Amino acid sequence: MRMDSRTDPSGGPFQGMLNAAYDQFATAGRAFEPWFKAAARGNLEAFALVTRRAQAYVELPARLGRCRSAQDLLEEQTRFWQTMMEQYAECSQKILQAWADVAKASSKSGQASKPQRDYMMVPEGDEKQEEAAERSERRAA
Repeated sequence: MRMDSRTDPSGGPFQGMLNAAYDQFATAGRAFEPWFKAAARGNLEAFALVTRRAQAYVELPARLGRCRSAQDLLEEQTRFWQTMMEQYAECSQKILQAWADVAKASSKSGQASKPQRDYMMVPEGDEKQEEAAERSERRAA
């Protein structure tokens, strides 16, 4: 008897099971997609900030070389530090906005979810007395 070494093109008996498992993996991956996008946006913003700051540091000696007085030097240093603070603030705002969008999307209806409460109606003491009085007034005929 000769055995055929070719595989079944339909995937055999396990194909349906494997497809279901891989579909679940894909669904789980899509659930984390906003998190991955926010992390990528944050990394992109951080990289852009590092690039801008590196460029500013490279340009600094040329700018300082053009200074002719102490006042010019002070103005150039002030401009450098102000620009740095503006860029850091802008970058941190963009990163926080990316994560705020994720947090907003993950909560239902865009608001913080309120804890669900289970309310149980307990009759007051006066109601119990009224019910007892009604029962005692009814007489069987």
